[in-house]
Amino acid sequence: DINYWEKRYADPKEKSKAYEWYGNWSVFGGFVEKHVGKNDSILVAGCGNSNVSWDMHKNGFRNVVNVDFSTEVIASQTIRFPHLSWQVANLRHMPEIATESFDAVFDKGTLDAVRTWKKGREHREMLSEISRVLKPGGVYLLISFGPPDQLDTKFYL
Repeated sequence: DINYWEKRYADPKEKSKAYEWYGNWSVFGGFVEKHVGKNDSILVAGCGNSNVSWDMHKNGFRNVVNVDFSTEVIASQTIRFPHLSWQVANLRHMPEIATESFDAVFDKGTLDAVRTWKKGREHREMLSEISRVLKPGGVYLLISFGPPDQLDTKFYL
């Protein structure tokens, strides 16, 4: 729910810190580096107030676009890391993002948030948009607590 996230990210305590869902770059960096090249275009889906994009930049990834549907968090992240690319976008419908424009999409917990929020079409809309913005042969890097057998069903694919 956008109201929850806007309220959360408007809290001054949230603006001054990062929250790393499921872990930070030291946990997932090797996974990303195994599947994505330093010159690839990467969309960080539902970036929140994580430092992962800054860590990616420090590790040589320079073509990274960070999106979140919270205007509050995008404004805060733009202040924290003005040299990185930040954009307000709803992952369920991103007309501002061109078709086949990314080599990779990195999702650290966003699908979990979307799929547990409501038991409807939201996660399918998100996955459809991710497929649309990925270039042919692109990769979707998903960090999730959802077990593979749960995600590999007609409800998600």
